[in-house]
Amino acid sequence: MKVLNSPLMIVTLGVSIFASTSIFAESAMRLPSDSLQLEKQGDDRVSPAVTSSNTRPYLYENSNSVGSGQWKHFVVTTGSSRTSLSAELTHISADLDLYVRKVTQPTLSTYDKRSFLGGSKSEALTTNVSGREKWYVSVHNPTGSTENFKLKVIMRDNSIAGWASETHFRKADTTIRERIAARAISSSGHFSGNSIHDSSAVYLTDIAYGDGQRIRDAMAVYKDRNQVDNATTRRMMGAELDSYTNTHTKNLLVDRIIDTYSVPLPVTEQETLDRLGIQKQCLEWAVSTAIAGGGSAVGYSGSSVSTHLVRPGMGFYNGNSHAALIIDVKSDANGVPTHVKVAEANYGNGWTNPGGQVAWERTVQTNRILAVNSYNIVKYDEY
Repeated sequence: MKVLNSPLMIVTLGVSIFASTSIFAESAMRLPSDSLQLEKQGDDRVSPAVTSSNTRPYLYENSNSVGSGQWKHFVVTTGSSRTSLSAELTHISADLDLYVRKVTQPTLSTYDKRSFLGGSKSEALTTNVSGREKWYVSVHNPTGSTENFKLKVIMRDNSIAGWASETHFRKADTTIRERIAARAISSSGHFSGNSIHDSSAVYLTDIAYGDGQRIRDAMAVYKDRNQVDNATTRRMMGAELDSYTNTHTKNLLVDRIIDTYSVPLPVTEQETLDRLGIQKQCLEWAVSTAIAGGGSAVGYSGSSVSTHLVRPGMGFYNGNSHAALIIDVKSDANGVPTHVKVAEANYGNGWTNPGGQVAWERTVQTNRILAVNSYNIVKYDEY
């Protein structure tokens, strides 16, 4: 993503809450003929114009709050070349609703578009514009207390269709999801991390269902055979690994036991994982990444989220067989999510029990794109 150098222009900033209006002067880097009249806050920031592959969007972000039962109205004047206006409420502390209306302030019953999902969920909408027009982007607070939010307004020369990383629309909408997505992206190409045995965890490791003891029994055979590597020793070791029904996987595991052999032999599940250098399976990696980002552990039985709520930093679970983390979201021209890009560990072949990459060679990949409705979407925070 490049930064477009634009001339420095004077922007009028103000806010209208019912009949009260305050006007401030502020300098900002911006595209010509776009204007925003917004309340001046100490943490306001108007970003420089940014470019994507085929458009020059104008992006405004504002961290703010709105009182109980009140409105906060933001006045937007779109530039002469604009065809779409999109708005999002994120980092919401409680139930807030988002409205847009052309020319005049919206009300609860009069508006052009609104998003009111309920609860502490993000709100997002997009509408078509025709060049230079005046719009109100308004936040309503139906709760009994003052609530915080982050507003994002995006004006584009074409539709909002595209990936969140390029359009800025439907990016991670809570601090926890931002952290999870960032950690997942930074893991790309790296090993998934040493597997950790935890009997209370929502995930399984390679020593589950007695496989840890079977592996230790095979190690003991090799020791008792005085570390003689021949067909008889390998057959006897393989006999201990009877849960590994795939011959190729069993042979790889026997090779690994021989290659990593040392005394004393491991006696615990964790020592067994460590001795072989077992890397995290898909669910263990997804959950541990979510926890490191401040989220909660959610297993395959976790409740799913509707596709229209999807954001980077959420999980993407294929039943109880595979888990991934969402790192980008693609929307259509109406702002409806259609696809996701995922980060995932243990996606591939070469190993069974479970299927995927060889257990000590598991890495994180970030190159798969999937339809948004192909897996279950889960969240790791309360929003």
